[in-house]
Amino acid sequence: MIVEDKDEETIAAQMAVKNHFGISLDDEGSYLGIEIAREKLGYPDWKAHKVSDDIVSIMTAKDLSEAKKGFEKIFGTKEMPTGFHKVFSKVGIITDLMFPGGSGRSVQANGIEIILMAVDHKVPVVVCSDTDHHEVGFVPKLATMLAPLHPAGKIPVILDKKNWVQAVNEVVAML
Repeated sequence: MIVEDKDEETIAAQMAVKNHFGISLDDEGSYLGIEIAREKLGYPDWKAHKVSDDIVSIMTAKDLSEAKKGFEKIFGTKEMPTGFHKVFSKVGIITDLMFPGGSGRSVQANGIEIILMAVDHKVPVVVCSDTDHHEVGFVPKLATMLAPLHPAGKIPVILDKKNWVQAVNEVVAML
């Protein structure tokens, strides 16, 4: 899942995932894949791409509210315990740090909650954020302190420039 509030950055992150897995373009310049109907899954948008014998699925969320819905779809809820992680055995999260909590809400360091949810669900997570205009110097220390709680033993943090290729490489290495 990619958690990013800016459309152009979301597209760049999706491109990094697609390029990493070698998802090719069709004759019309669109990436090959199956877009599963939103009516079936609801928002966030969900796309699945067949790569050799594997399926690569990219879920995106623009704010914390959408990301929480995404986590529910992936891991299920008490009411509906079966989530998509039963279908997709490897799940990774790449999150921005600063984004709104919901539609019309202010931008805050909501990526911290994404980190905590990923640790709770034992899912690899990478922070990829352009934070030069935010006071977030504590994030690398926080990630280091939380890393022992995570099965991968680390939570990579990329700050000051959104390097989606590096973020994809980091999350894939932890899968």
